[in-house]
Amino acid sequence: MKGNGLKSWIDEMFSLEIKNPPHKPKGAINVIVYDNTSVPPPGAFTVGDKVKLLFNDPATTLTFWWKIGAFIDQLQFFADYTVAAANWDQALRGVLQAVDDKTKRQGSPATVASLQFWGHGAPGRSFMGNDSLDKASLTPGGAHADLVAQVAAKMHPTEASVWFRQCNTFMGADGQEFARAASRAFGRTVVGHTFIIHAWQSGTEFLLTGQQPDWDDGEGTKKHGKNKGKPLVSDPLRHRTVNMFRLYPPLERGEFIIPPTILAPMRRALSRLAADE
Repeated sequence: MKGNGLKSWIDEMFSLEIKNPPHKPKGAINVIVYDNTSVPPPGAFTVGDKVKLLFNDPATTLTFWWKIGAFIDQLQFFADYTVAAANWDQALRGVLQAVDDKTKRQGSPATVASLQFWGHGAPGRSFMGNDSLDKASLTPGGAHADLVAQVAAKMHPTEASVWFRQCNTFMGADGQEFARAASRAFGRTVVGHTFIIHAWQSGTEFLLTGQQPDWDDGEGTKKHGKNKGKPLVSDPLRHRTVNMFRLYPPLERGEFIIPPTILAPMRRALSRLAADE
């Protein structure tokens, strides 16, 4: 690692975002909404499908970690409000309440800059508890369309994004349809993942308003062998990976997002391991 060693690493991974927030205009707020029900709903993909932690499925304890993560983001002065929700009605009303609270505090209309949803996911579906946000529920007349439209009206007109920080929401054809529907409903850039995510979060794709998905609908799945089509778990060297401490979504194009000073040593280490095999 070149430069100032640890300081350079910290700057590249974390503090540069704090020192130079790219998506928080004056009077706007950042909001994190997390699922407070713990247990993943049927159909959700989780890292627990692949890994067991001692005798417990880590997926059933994720609410604890989401709560801790939201608190850390508040300590870093990133998250202005955090909302714990058991369903999408609570989640969306919580965002509206946060905007109203900020508006009263500052005496002028507030908007939402960064909106993140932390919970379980599946291709084309974003969960809060057992409640699913999907193409059908986002379409006018759908179960959540009216509240989403109210939230969309509170988003900052030019500097805003909605990040579904959940497993597999943008994976496959269903994931691409969900991205289109979410982009239309919120009227802003939407971000999601094609891989199963944990501390590392791979396949971080984004869709700008009015555009079409440009990622492969097979991204995030095994391409060969008897497990072809099965979902893959994130790791640092997979396509468009961020870590759980990333504050703002990556809205730049490119295969790798990890800073070069971090990525290069990882690649060298893997090359040495491969040479020893």
